[in-house]
Amino acid sequence: MSFPSNRLFSVRYIIYVTSLSLLLVINANLIMRIMSRVTGVSVPPFFPISVFAFRIPSLGQILGALGLLAFFFGALKYLCKTDFRLSSVIIVGICLIVASNLLQGWRGGVLDPIDIGGVKGYEYYHQALEIKSASQFLASFERVQSDLMCHSRVHPPYATLLFYAFVRMGLSPALISMGMAVCATGFSLFFLQRILERNFQRSFASYISFLYVLIPAVQIYYLFSIEALVATFFLGAAYFLTHPKGFLSCVGISIFLLLSSLLTFLFIFFIPLFGILQFVNKRAIKRLTISVLLVGMVHLFLYFSTHFNYAYSFLTTCAIESHHAELYSKEFILYIFTRLESIAEILLFAGPFILVLCVRGITRLKDNKKVSRGFFIAGIVSFIIMMIAGVCGNGESARILIFMYAFLLLPVAVYLDKRKASGEEKMQVASLLFSQSVLMQLCGRYNW
Repeated sequence: MSFPSNRLFSVRYIIYVTSLSLLLVINANLIMRIMSRVTGVSVPPFFPISVFAFRIPSLGQILGALGLLAFFFGALKYLCKTDFRLSSVIIVGICLIVASNLLQGWRGGVLDPIDIGGVKGYEYYHQALEIKSASQFLASFERVQSDLMCHSRVHPPYATLLFYAFVRMGLSPALISMGMAVCATGFSLFFLQRILERNFQRSFASYISFLYVLIPAVQIYYLFSIEALVATFFLGAAYFLTHPKGFLSCVGISIFLLLSSLLTFLFIFFIPLFGILQFVNKRAIKRLTISVLLVGMVHLFLYFSTHFNYAYSFLTTCAIESHHAELYSKEFILYIFTRLESIAEILLFAGPFILVLCVRGITRLKDNKKVSRGFFIAGIVSFIIMMIAGVCGNGESARILIFMYAFLLLPVAVYLDKRKASGEEKMQVASLLFSQSVLMQLCGRYNW
């Protein structure tokens, strides 16, 4: 297979793709504003970004961004010399996430993700401050769920109890942000690299993992959101799903599915996703079935010991989040608008150049004998199911479905591998990706 050019992206092509992307975003925003006036259904002012506040960066922030880019280019050259050694990738990735968020300032980048609003806040942290007893909170959760703060009421109680544990340990919001970002980033990169290593050379797998941490959604939302932990647990479960040793595979899948289920009801969609993966790869679903049964047994034990009904709480969350609507009603139009918003936000936070490479790679997936199409097909099918089911009823898909970006990187990996991308081309992709992340951090706030 031949490729038409020795260069991945020419300067002219970069300018063209960047300009076209900006025009598409602006036009989409204008069209949705017009549709909003016509239908009377509101849309986010900065569609397709659900939660966003535009800001003009100060001179100090611009200089900070230039310094961060200088550090990035130096670190990138170092990683190339070390063949993207995983330990170095993890350290550099953590530093870049923390540093890019500091462009928002200490308050905006580090404290607000945990403690936005202070005493009038509405995050898990603020809900945790009101808990007097963990056991009482669990026992009464179903009764008070609808009256809890916006995030706590649509997640299992264990997500809030995680912050309750942090509060009891005396951890400050800054320590919580930093600590969870380090854990989520480190383990996400570890599991993703191990998954890719089964299909590619180790150094190339580490490089693709490095691209994951440069994606704007990861840069913005890994410090700190519950979804960063969920993405980590998802990657952990995916790693053990393809593990060669059966017993270890079942144990690993069970642990990470259980951890996911404690933090989000979205884990329910992981089960058909992994089932589709096994079906496409023509593998038995015995491991997955055993793991799901084990997770169910644990929740049954928790029900009898704590009186918390996971299934009932899930149905309550569905009632809070879903839009029950008749055809052509305002609720139905809102459902359509949020579907468009969710899809567009996922794409925007991926970046135009990753999407270009993804499209190029998709056409070569069927010709690739080393890489199974299973993960990518399972990811796309599951995403469609989640969109139809009404997941992300209030948008914010780039944060809530952040684990989906791992699927987008698979066709990218196939394309770059078959192209035998040079070191300069790999650096170009990484540079374009991180430059968008820095620009987005400079020009906006994304507090949820």
